Amino acid sequence: MPRFSIITVCWNAARTLPRAIASVRAQTNRDFEYILVDGGSTDGTLDLIKQSSDVVTRFVSERDKGISDAFNKGVAMAQGELVGLLNADDWYEPGALEAVSREIDRHPADVYCGLLRYWNGEQPGALFEVRPELLRESMSVNHIATFARRELFTKHGDFKLDYRAAMDYELLLRFYLRGARFHRVGEVLANMSLGGTSDVKWRLALAELRRAQLENGLGAVHANAHYLFQLGKGAARRVLERSGIGAQVVDLYRKRLARVRRSA
Repeated sequence: MPRFSIITVCWNAARTLPRAIASVRAQTNRDFEYILVDGGSTDGTLDLIKQSSDVVTRFVSERDKGISDAFNKGVAMAQGELVGLLNADDWYEPGALEAVSREIDRHPADVYCGLLRYWNGEQPGALFEVRPELLRESMSVNHIATFARRELFTKHGDFKLDYRAAMDYELLLRFYLRGARFHRVGEVLANMSLGGTSDVKWRLALAELRRAQLENGLGAVHANAHYLFQLGKGAARRVLERSGIGAQVVDLYRKRLARVRRSA
């Protein structure tokens, strides 16, 4: 049984998938299996997967019912001690698995979560500072930089198929509220390109975040208050980004004021 099961789900990702695969191939810790779940691509993605047999352990290519369904297929195929989910558009930091492995030996836990670096095209942005104690409020742990013990999925369930943008938040919140022990890894583990599903469909993501809180018993007052706060903040951010000084204001907020993000 390998220590890590890394899962990448993809569909017509021939442009970005090579970078994700290369980041897994470059890991110094080799105690992992790599599983690719393809949704029936027609752009050459499947050829790329087949050409990466030196690092890809298993793959499947078939239509699915959405991202949550694809994630669940990968988890069902996993045999490792811990499960990590790497999107086709994103990539691991060199030495990420080595950093997590060191923490596993020192700090027994159920979920290991580290920092995430945002990228806007080829430009590095702010870091996503992991704060598991804030999961009741918002997405303060990013699944790209997170590794969860495989038995958590058996014990607490898989990704919910009716979530389209915040399925990762719902899953991590469920684990957290049911007593899973989260441990913060104080290093950058992964990199994310801005413009993913939850970033583009931010209103849907916020609505599903609120729904996840309600379904996991946090109460309507709590869920509605945080929903309205995040909705207002998201709307203000996008207004500023369209203005002449928006980019500078947003960057300053992320680096100095945000509870989750901080500067490099």
